[in-house]
Amino acid sequence: MDLNDDWVIDGNYSAVSHLVLERVTMVVWLDVSLLRATFQLGCRTLRRVFTRTELWNGNREGIGNLCSLNPDKSVLAWMFKTHRSFPARYEDLKAESGLKAVVFHRIRTGAQAKALLSSIRRTAGLRDVDGIDTTV
Repeated sequence: MDLNDDWVIDGNYSAVSHLVLERVTMVVWLDVSLLRATFQLGCRTLRRVFTRTELWNGNREGIGNLCSLNPDKSVLAWMFKTHRSFPARYEDLKAESGLKAVVFHRIRTGAQAKALLSSIRRTAGLRDVDGIDTTV
């Protein structure tokens, strides 16, 4: 049983999607261009490689994985392999009969992200906070 009524899951964890989809009320898809995704993911990955940032359980991204063309080893290769599949994936998700009450948001710009965050904060009775990164 959840200790809180509200929660957020980030990512594409298909192994647990059955758990998420039976409780989800809103889906937010950050739909950025392949060029933007490559730039942002490349910068983040390079930073993690060179600073030896721990991701989880002692895992760190290595330069070998960064340069790999194997999508099972390289987050960049995985992104290139999967980027085009997301529009159909989210359209299929929206069409599922058990998810008719779920609100879907397809966010393509920083302005759309900021507007959605402002709307959620207003609905929750919270004030908008400057400085929230809405870079999409």
